[in-house]
Amino acid sequence: MTIELRELRVEALIGVEEFERQRPQVLSIDCDVEYDYKGGKHIDYVAVRELIGYELKNGKFGLLEDALSAIANKLLQINTAISSVRLSICKIHLLPDTRVSIVVLRLSNN
Repeated sequence: MTIELRELRVEALIGVEEFERQRPQVLSIDCDVEYDYKGGKHIDYVAVRELIGYELKNGKFGLLEDALSAIANKLLQINTAISSVRLSICKIHLLPDTRVSIVVLRLSNN
């Protein structure tokens, strides 16, 4: 099974440039959580959404890559049924004519 969260919007201070650290930026996050569905055990998608938002708002990340890696690793730690996590993040208003996304794919060691 796969849970797909699309276009989750989070405001967070993230970036390495001074102007990026002066005020929160709107981020758009897509997340795919693949898991082994057995015996009615499921993944709480609300908890996934909340974890992503919490980490971005409180993580004090400079790079999007570091934020994605931390979130993917935490998602894999919270439930051993999760086999993979794919996250995509975009700073929506950074470039006026382009949306640039960073993507990470993490596989479980289980």
